[in-house]
Amino acid sequence: MTKSIFESVLKMAEAHLLNVQSEIKKLENQKVTIDKQIEDYKTYFDESVEALGIAKKELAGEPVNTPAPQDTINQTLSQAAINNTFIKE
Repeated sequence: MTKSIFESVLKMAEAHLLNVQSEIKKLENQKVTIDKQIEDYKTYFDESVEALGIAKKELAGEPVNTPAPQDTINQTLSQAAINNTFIKE
């Protein structure tokens, strides 16, 4: 292999590795965003399950030592609006 061809191959390899490095950084940034969305969904889910449980107890006539279901739902929705954690597509 001549020197100029070898130098060209080295330059292409370097450019390729820079592209790979760039893609790794993009994926790492996406991972951070996805991890945050997962946590937001888990929080939303947990709060919603709790609100649903309260509503079921109220409907069954069981004593509940928490706010009325609608108040709990409104609080959850208000918090979701503040945190911008509504389901996004």
